[in-house]
Amino acid sequence: MSPYSPLKQIEQELLATNKPNINNLLHYMRESGFYIQSCHRHHRYRGGLADHALQTMRFALCQWSQDKASGNQAALDTSRESIVFAALLHDLCDVHGPFRKNGHGRKSAWVIKQLEVPLSLQEFLAIRFHMSLRGKESHPLYPDARRSYLRTLIHVADGRSAAKRSGADLE
Repeated sequence: MSPYSPLKQIEQELLATNKPNINNLLHYMRESGFYIQSCHRHHRYRGGLADHALQTMRFALCQWSQDKASGNQAALDTSRESIVFAALLHDLCDVHGPFRKNGHGRKSAWVIKQLEVPLSLQEFLAIRFHMSLRGKESHPLYPDARRSYLRTLIHVADGRSAAKRSGADLE
């Protein structure tokens, strides 16, 4: 078994999404310190941001599999690639430390857009509103975000990972 490598795992997963310009994003993640940064509130250790991203992805994929098995139509309509993309990148802007003004989900989506990697509406909603919808009722995308299976999936998986506070495993 090879040693744990979040960089390799994350890059393999993102490459598998087949997104245009994904190499722009991978380069940014390496150069910005994504793989060595800690999370500012949880996973507070070197590499914690990458561990949190992987753990969020694993929680989301596990729940998605259960939802699909139970016949949940929203889960059946959601692709693995979108889950992987949103889960791994929901906290992308945290490479520069805590970002509070207008929410870090907004900043993460903006960074992805600047790197010319396209986001579906559902991926944008999941990243932009992954923290909460509280206080966002007047936002024009609020109704869409509220109905978004992917946004809810990432929100819940993010919370589960944050509560765990360490490691990329699910136990």
